[in-house]
Amino acid sequence: MARILVFDSDPAGLACHGKGNPEANEFRAWMHGQWGAGSILVIPAIVDYELRRSLILAEAWDGLVRLDALYASNRVRCLSISDAAMRTAARLWADARRRGQQTAHDHALDADVIFSAQAIEFCSDLDEWQIITENVGHISRYVGDRARSRRSVVGDWFKSERGLLDPELG
Repeated sequence: MARILVFDSDPAGLACHGKGNPEANEFRAWMHGQWGAGSILVIPAIVDYELRRSLILAEAWDGLVRLDALYASNRVRCLSISDAAMRTAARLWADARRRGQQTAHDHALDADVIFSAQAIEFCSDLDEWQIITENVGHISRYVGDRARSRRSVVGDWFKSERGLLDPELG
């Protein structure tokens, strides 16, 4: 059974951030640990779009190079938007509005629901999968407890596995 970790914009941005940022360094160390454990890391196309447009606007060309290098390494997969995912997104969007729990204005594209639908469609119910995000409140409306805080997941890993590897980190 595969363990699939789906990244939202915040963790995807940290994955391609420069080495001078301690939070990004910790996140990349966690990513390396996940690769070593055989996890499949995924960035949905809608997240790639959000991140890529921000990097281009900021003229952060090194970040773009690092993002593309993640895909080229085959350690991170870019998940295309499928017709099935868009249909699932439409259903999730309408259900959330009926419950009064929308995550964006009625006329907004609502990337959160598309992102969540991409994860749902890609990840089998038989797979162990999580969405790594800093937007747990919005994303959990669509995927329940599969939405996990990037900070807590990385922090927990450093306290357990990573701490066992390097006693000075614990």
